[in-house]
Amino acid sequence: MRVAQVLCAGGFGGAEAVACALAEALAAHGATSCLYALVEQRAAQAEALVERVQGLSVPARIIPVTRRFDPQAQAALRDALRSDRIQAAHAHAYKAAVYAGGRRRAHRALMTIHGFDQATWLGHGKHLAYTALGAAAVDRVLAVDRVTARRAARVTWRPIEVVPNATARPPAEAPARAQARAALARAHGVDPERPWIAWVGRLVPVKRPLAALAVARALPEAVVWIAGDGPLAQAVAQAAPVNAVRLGYVADLEPLYAAADVVLSTSASEGCPMTALEAMARGVPVVAPAVGGVPDVVQDGRTGLLAPPGDDDALAAHCRRLLADRLARARLGRAAADDARARFAPGPWAHRHLALYGGAG
Repeated sequence: MRVAQVLCAGGFGGAEAVACALAEALAAHGATSCLYALVEQRAAQAEALVERVQGLSVPARIIPVTRRFDPQAQAALRDALRSDRIQAAHAHAYKAAVYAGGRRRAHRALMTIHGFDQATWLGHGKHLAYTALGAAAVDRVLAVDRVTARRAARVTWRPIEVVPNATARPPAEAPARAQARAALARAHGVDPERPWIAWVGRLVPVKRPLAALAVARALPEAVVWIAGDGPLAQAVAQAAPVNAVRLGYVADLEPLYAAADVVLSTSASEGCPMTALEAMARGVPVVAPAVGGVPDVVQDGRTGLLAPPGDDDALAAHCRRLLADRLARARLGRAAADDARARFAPGPWAHRHLALYGGAG
């Protein structure tokens, strides 16, 4: 089957990571797979998206988008879909669905909703309205978690299938813990013997990176690594305590995952969080708020620790508990790696999507 993942974005985040991983997983399991990235040229992080897409092991096309809705970009995408004889185009979020769906097309079109990540009620309402437009343009709608599916069901008549994300095992060349810690410590002048907490995500309000800094202030004995870029970068730089290390955008997160004692999330909203899945696959326990689809991924007390939404003190307490107990970290980390292999492996994920593509029309 000839399938394409379709993105429309100005940076590289969770949805983009999912699309790239799915394109490669499909190719590894028998599909003729490619990816089309409609890149919003005005966005500050557009180069990061282009770099990641061009590094894929499957064919990828970059299509520039120069305005809010770009008819030329849509025409270029339609031409590419026809010339590549694509049978199913899988759009990731509503923008890509509007470009890839609509009438007068030969391919089947699907859309995955990755979550509702607006920090305000107004923004959330707009996102729901745009999601309705995307759903109307495609044949089938997917969501990465049950909470997202319930929210989306308010604005579309189409049935919504829940398909959680997946994550691959760490690559064979992933660095060992001691090697990764030594390299990061040298590069940033940090004591490799101190406890390390990793925070990975876009620096946007819904991810609440300033809450990670609150955890850093509550745990001065720990080093908190902040990996990500976005509109809150300046605010993070101004508020960062001395034990918070800002890495900016990181293309290769393997050394950070290998070196971390704990991976921390502080989000106000999540779908099926890729950072948590990636940490679990690498045997690193996750501390996170119990928001959105997080409780379906992180099993509280077994593969990580969950806190009430917005309770930064509880997040800090959970981190403190794990940093002080090496045996608990190891137990949760082993369980997390086992759970990632059992429930979030890329093989079954790819085959489930292929079945959905075949029944999308």
